[in-house]
Amino acid sequence: MADAGKNLTVSFTHPKLRLRDMEALRVHFLFALNLFRALKPLDLDLSIKWPNDLMLGDKKIAGILSEVQHNESGDSLLIIGLGLNVGQKDFGSLHDKATSIHQALPHALTVQQALEIAWEAFEKTVDEASDISLASICEDINHHLYAKGKQASISQGTEKTDGEVLGIHHDGRIALRKSDGTIHYLAAGNLFVSPDRPKN
Repeated sequence: MADAGKNLTVSFTHPKLRLRDMEALRVHFLFALNLFRALKPLDLDLSIKWPNDLMLGDKKIAGILSEVQHNESGDSLLIIGLGLNVGQKDFGSLHDKATSIHQALPHALTVQQALEIAWEAFEKTVDEASDISLASICEDINHHLYAKGKQASISQGTEKTDGEVLGIHHDGRIALRKSDGTIHYLAAGNLFVSPDRPKN
């Protein structure tokens, strides 16, 4: 649910981002990290939610989707799509799940200013894409990871895994500690924080 003209919806690509599928995950996470850092001067309570979102508190403020497109000659090009909630004031039935920069800091950014910030984050990602390992990126994200140390569920199709979020493994999978102490690593899925249990 988005108000026309109030939010930023954009896709980025660059000739340098001709990548194999496995490399796409590294660049995807790097862009999320650079966007997080670019927005930090606004002094917002931001975190990075595995695998695709930026969160403001417990509400989604941005989503990032990456896609590798292949042409007939076998070349591939990474496309990074971004949706950033900038000026939206009303999220209707999603008010408890989504928010915007305006709701936290009224009139802090225009959509054009948000685009400039996102473009700078993308340019930085392109410049760094060949130099930073996935393991290093995951380590940095873990310092700002949404739900780290909390109980959560990760669903993938009909499968659901519950446990404590330990962090992102060096290969990009998320690690959960189940109630029996075993650690599970998941490469994809939707993460939901479990509601706090009432204290006795």
